[in-house]
Order: sequence, then structure tokens, then C-alpha cells
Amino acid sequence: MYILMSSQLDENYLNNLYTTLNNEKTKLFNDLKNDTEMKHEKFINQKINHIDSIIKSTFKLRNAIIKEKLKCDFI
Repeated sequence: MYILMSSQLDENYLNNLYTTLNNEKTKLFNDLKNDTEMKHEKFINQKINHIDSIIKSTFKLRNAIIKEKLKCDFI
């Protein structure tokens, strides 16, 4: 029972984390669009790439939690 509650909390946390990261990524794209002099293009692109890798890791972890939860449901 605790495992299922914990995985549900983890899943909710990861969903909130994904939403937050997506919001930050949107802000960075807006910053990039507004950077008309292209002074910060490289720095903003690096941040976007880092956020993308964190999002990818978040998805992997969330998928692993869902798979474990499905295994528990079948037992």
C-alpha cells in the first residue's frame, strides 16, 4: 500500500516538475525571440538544451514508476 501511495506522490511530483520545466522552456523561447541583437543566443540555447535533457530524464523516471505500479496491479 505504501509503495502505491509513494509512487502516486512521485508521479504527481514528476508531472508538476514537467509542467514547471515546460513553462521555463517557453519563457526561454520568448527570451530568444526577443533577443534581437543575438547577444544571448548561445546561453539561452544551452539552457534550453539542459531543460530538454532534464525533461527527458523526468519522462524516463515517470515511465519507470508507472511500469512498477502496473506490475503491482497484476500481482
